[in-house]
Amino acid sequence: KLKSLRPDVTLSIDIEKIREGFEEMLGTVDYPIVSKEVCKELGYSDCQTALLGLSKHCVKSVTVTWGDQGAGLWLKQGVSELKWRGTKCRATSDNTILCPAHPVEVLVDSIGAGDTFTAGFIYTVSHSTDECTLPACLEAA
Repeated sequence: KLKSLRPDVTLSIDIEKIREGFEEMLGTVDYPIVSKEVCKELGYSDCQTALLGLSKHCVKSVTVTWGDQGAGLWLKQGVSELKWRGTKCRATSDNTILCPAHPVEVLVDSIGAGDTFTAGFIYTVSHSTDECTLPACLEAA
């Protein structure tokens, strides 16, 4: 409802549980971030498959976090013009970018890792001047 009242507002949401109206909501949010657990519950077995499946409901983009395997981003505009070179991310032919997780020498506890990713992604997106830097936002998170 907010988007219909204020179309100029950029919206992001971190989806950790499937609720009624989930797919409809995806179509109203600029930057939905969906967890691996939600994707698996929906029947997706890997990050790229989840991105492509979820993209059918998204207006602009969708980000999927896949734990220690990293994260991915689908963009409606495509990825060929994006500034993804120079990052560890790799573009695919289907408007997705996959980015590996940062290696960790000693993992003490992963509690809060998803929240930290989301905060980092939203922070870098909100401080970027254009969408061409989204792969760098993904990698920075």
